[in-house]
Amino acid sequence: MPRPNKRHAFSLVELMISVSLLLVIIGITFSFVWPVLKTLKDPRWELVVAAEVDDAVAWLQSAMIRSLGTGADFTLTVENQEPKDSLEIKWKTSGKSETWSSKRITFRSLNYESKNSTYTSGFQKLSPALTIQVHYGDDKKDRTDWRISISVYGYIRAFRQS
Repeated sequence: MPRPNKRHAFSLVELMISVSLLLVIIGITFSFVWPVLKTLKDPRWELVVAAEVDDAVAWLQSAMIRSLGTGADFTLTVENQEPKDSLEIKWKTSGKSETWSSKRITFRSLNYESKNSTYTSGFQKLSPALTIQVHYGDDKKDRTDWRISISVYGYIRAFRQS
């Protein structure tokens, strides 16, 4: 008499081998993806930093425009030792100071000779030219890939350095 057809199931060994292979594939994939996921931040954070840098550039440009309109010269102070959360302008004629500050980013001048640059409205020049490094991020990993560059002729440009 013929035996009825039995449904063959996986044996315990076959099941264990399948699960082990699946775990190895997941582990290899995760080991390649995890470093990339660790470096990614919330995309909104990058937008906030870009907006803060744009605000700082707009403030600097408005100071130069006011200088040209009034004929008053000013001195821009950016710390070159430790990052500071503000940029300061001191008008030469009135002696008044203006400060632009941020709670999200800090600034440090990359000019090691001087932390002060003077903008002369008569010549429309900033001396010395200035590159500002923007610091942001959490305390453990401070990021510095943003720069604000101000040329001798007063052209201001913000850019990310890759």
